Amino acid sequence: MKEVLLGFDARRMVVTFDDEWDTSSRETFLLKHNIQMPLSVDEMIWKPLITDDMVFDLPPKYSWVQHLWMDLDKLRDFIKLSKVHYWEIAVTQFFDEETFAQNGIYHVPLNPQSIQPDWTFLGYDVAEEVLLSGLMNMGYKPEIKPQISREFADELNSYHLFKDYEVAKKFAVWNQTRDAGHGPWFVTGLYRIADKNST
Repeated sequence: MKEVLLGFDARRMVVTFDDEWDTSSRETFLLKHNIQMPLSVDEMIWKPLITDDMVFDLPPKYSWVQHLWMDLDKLRDFIKLSKVHYWEIAVTQFFDEETFAQNGIYHVPLNPQSIQPDWTFLGYDVAEEVLLSGLMNMGYKPEIKPQISREFADELNSYHLFKDYEVAKKFAVWNQTRDAGHGPWFVTGLYRIADKNST
C-alpha cells in the first residue's frame, strides 16, 4: 500500500469536546468517549475554517478532493487574517498501486508534494475516497456497538483515531460488511502542520 498525500486544510479547534458533541451523538457515532476531542478527515466531524458561505471567494481549481487545498501556501494566504484558533492539517490516503494509477494521483500538482518531517502525525481515520468517515460518521446500531467497542475502542487515541495502521485496515474491512451502499473504505492519515492563533 502507498500512503498518498491528498491535500491540506484549516480545521477549527473547539474549546472542549462538549462544545459540539452531546450525549446522543457520542453514543451513536463514537466507540470511545474518554477522549480529548474527535478529529477526522471528514469535515462534517472536524469543522473546516473555510465554510460554504465563502465559496464564491475561493480561488479557481484550489481543490481536487472535497475542500482540501492542493497548495499549502495559497491556503495560508487565503486565511492569513483569521483570528480563530485552527490547525493547518494534511490528509493522506492509502492506495494499492492499481487504484493509485487509476485515480491519476501521479498528476495532482500538490505543494508541498510529500509528507514533511516536521509535521505531527495525529492518527488514522477510515473513510471513503470522498472522505466520508466510516469510523465517526456512519453511526453504530445499539446491537453491534458493544462488540465493536470491545474490539476497537482501546486501539483509538485521544482524538478517536487509530494508533496502528494494521488495526485501521482491519476496521476498514469490517466496515465494508455493515453497509453495502458505501465504500470502498480506505485508511487515511491526519497530520498537524501548524497550530494557529492558539493564544
